[in-house]
Amino acid sequence: MTTISTAASVATGFVAMLSGGLLGPNIVKLARCNLLTRQPLSFRTVAAAACAPGLVAVIVVGHDGADGIILIPLVLIGGAATVVDVHERRLPDALTIPLVWLTAVVVTVAAILGHDGAAALRSLLTAAGITSVALVVKLVQTAAVGWGDIKLLPTVGAVLGWWDATALGVILWALLIGAAALLRNRRPADGYNGSAGGPVVPYGPALLAGTLVAVALAG
Repeated sequence: MTTISTAASVATGFVAMLSGGLLGPNIVKLARCNLLTRQPLSFRTVAAAACAPGLVAVIVVGHDGADGIILIPLVLIGGAATVVDVHERRLPDALTIPLVWLTAVVVTVAAILGHDGAAALRSLLTAAGITSVALVVKLVQTAAVGWGDIKLLPTVGAVLGWWDATALGVILWALLIGAAALLRNRRPADGYNGSAGGPVVPYGPALLAGTLVAVALAG
């Protein structure tokens, strides 16, 4: 039993490293294509872009069925969008809008392959509910959330809903955004404020990381 467990762990680790090596550079390339400023990406950004596909690979390997395909658009396109958000405080429409439609497609495909209409309905309702709340917040307090964040929320909401991890995901979002705000208050501003009216702290990384971690824990 121990031998089998060790072999499975080694195989999972290999798949994670392979996924990071293959998909990570594509996330970075996609992000660079959408940056307004041709600034070099930091080592931490590149490392995070390589780790995200690895985490998804671990989740996929640990579960049977079509659930894993739902995470692929989020980690590739959403990962690139969050890289842009870190550097320019914006989530580009060229990434977030196609991501919403692609997520809708993969959720539909996963529901058909897995014969799981209940999960698909839960995914849709969660995406609609979270986005609606964000829109209300935007109307009440414009600077509290950016339009790019609102356009990313249907995707992360759909993913959390499919995996039935909404409460955990929202808690992790809040914790990560709070931590990012504390860290930013300890550092001087970097000089780029992205789109006017959006939050100074980029929400994209917290939304992506919180969603992936919630899915990993819930699964």
